[in-house]
Amino acid sequence: MLLGILVFCFASQAQQVTHQVTFNVNDVEMTEVNGYDMVNLINAGFIDNEENAGKPQLPVISINLLLPEGAETTAVTIVMPSEVEASLKISPLRSE
Repeated sequence: MLLGILVFCFASQAQQVTHQVTFNVNDVEMTEVNGYDMVNLINAGFIDNEENAGKPQLPVISINLLLPEGAETTAVTIVMPSEVEASLKISPLRSE
């Protein structure tokens, strides 16, 4: 079962670059730490800088794409094949 799909489309003078990232529900791990629910995703990290203090601590995957010169983003699409219902108490990011 897919958890979500993130698709990037870029166009540059009749060229098109499409990059698809797929997340599988089996890649998600839920644990409880100090009374909070922790959501972990295989091969993901967390944003942990001062400017995000207090925001939910959720997994992040960074994607770097090398685009042709002059390329422009034409679309970013997030597809959720099914809704995930959960009552979670996500830990806020703490300031250092």
